Amino acid sequence: MSRETDFLVLYPYLVAVWTKASTLVQLLDEVCSLEEGPDSGWIAPLHEACQGLTLALEADAIKSLEQIDFSGLREAMRLVELSFDEGEGLLFDALTKTRAEVEPLEEHIQILAERAFGTWSAHFCCCAPTLSPDYFRSQCVLHGL
Repeated sequence: MSRETDFLVLYPYLVAVWTKASTLVQLLDEVCSLEEGPDSGWIAPLHEACQGLTLALEADAIKSLEQIDFSGLREAMRLVELSFDEGEGLLFDALTKTRAEVEPLEEHIQILAERAFGTWSAHFCCCAPTLSPDYFRSQCVLHGL
């Protein structure tokens, strides 16, 4: 398989992880900035965000990536889940860990695009979010994946 095909196969999965992690950062940032501290109403959205990120990390394409370590995101989700029983202080640690993982993941996606498309990588990264998921599926089918 070519680098371009590898990237086209991985791109939607990587972006799904990045998007779900970014959503978790936004929620944690909002919760941690509350003056009075979070109430139980925050448990469901945080739990849902963690579940979405877990599903994104469980994709076979993501599991096969050896060059990216997602242990920081997994630890952050564990802290969020623990915070429901052990208190909101763990949410600050979860925010720090998640935030530290999101930026390098975005950079890693860009590096993979550069390896695959060279000078066209910036163009691809600008256009890719507008492509239909069917485009990526068709690339997998076209290459027998």
